[in-house]
Amino acid sequence: MDQSEDLTAFWPVTTPNSAQGSSSDPAHLLSLKIEYLTWPDRVRELDRMFWSDANQRLSHEEITAVINRQALPAEGALAVDAYARQVKQVLTGAFVQLNEPQTVGTVWQAFTWLLLDRERERLPALAWLRAADPLVLRDHLAMLPGYAFLILAAMPTDSVEAFLARDAFWDAMLGATREISSESDPTAD
Repeated sequence: MDQSEDLTAFWPVTTPNSAQGSSSDPAHLLSLKIEYLTWPDRVRELDRMFWSDANQRLSHEEITAVINRQALPAEGALAVDAYARQVKQVLTGAFVQLNEPQTVGTVWQAFTWLLLDRERERLPALAWLRAADPLVLRDHLAMLPGYAFLILAAMPTDSVEAFLARDAFWDAMLGATREISSESDPTAD
C-alpha cells in the first residue's frame, strides 16, 4: 500500500464488526499502513489524518469552538462528537488488530494510546503522561496539531491533557513546531 494514500476518505461513521480484517475496513487498512512504521513515523501519519479529517468534516466555527473551549449549538456539538468517536473507533480497531504490548515506551505511543477506547492501552498512557514533565509533553504535542485537536474534541472537560493540548495546538499553529524525528525523542523506536 502506498504510504501517501489518504485513508481518511475510507473512514465510515461506524466500523462494522463484520468487516474486521477486510480490505475495505478502515481500521484494517490503517493497521496495514502503520504496522511497520516507527513511532515517530506513525504519529506523523496519524496526525496528518486526524487534522485532515477534522478539516473535511467540521466547519471552521466548530473547529474554533473546540480549540477555544466554547459552547457549540447542539448540531455542532453532535458533529464534533461524531468526529471524535469515529476517529477513535478506527484508531482503536487498528491497534486491536496490531495487538502490540501494552507497555508505554515513548511519548508518541502515550499520546496515541490516550486516544484509544480500550483501558488496556489508555490507562498506562494516562499514567505515563501524568508522570512526565508537562513542558516536554507540550513541546512534543506542539508538533502534532491533529493530535492536539483530537484530544480537545475527545475530552470536552478541562483535564490536564486538554489544557496541554490547547496550548500545544496554538504553539503548532503559530509555527513553534519542529520536525518529528527520533532525535527529538531519545526513547523513540
